[in-house]
Amino acid sequence: MGEFFSRIEVWLSSLVAIIGLIGTTVTFLLKFVRNAKAKKALEKVKSITEIVTPYIEQAETFLNFKGAEKKAYVLNLSCQSAQDQKLPFDVAIAEKVIDEIVAQSKRINARDKDKSIT
Repeated sequence: MGEFFSRIEVWLSSLVAIIGLIGTTVTFLLKFVRNAKAKKALEKVKSITEIVTPYIEQAETFLNFKGAEKKAYVLNLSCQSAQDQKLPFDVAIAEKVIDEIVAQSKRINARDKDKSIT
């Protein structure tokens, strides 16, 4: 059981690093993007990433829930948080951000036997 919690701790550490990397990348790109539409889209992604991050971290500690249930939890709390803060929130973008963060985390944390040889 100790090994299980150790793996979760490593997984969560990687998740935090991934989220930080996404936030840093978007912030970096915002400084160089001149196109107003592209800049606005990047700002939306950055804002949504900041909103969903703490809820993704919480959801990943839920051991008896499936991925879809965790995603619904994150979306519901994120949407409510955005409304409370009077921030714009696009559910479609939020779903993509959540999916990308989880996919990156799975790639990083894949066990050697689960990794495909390319």
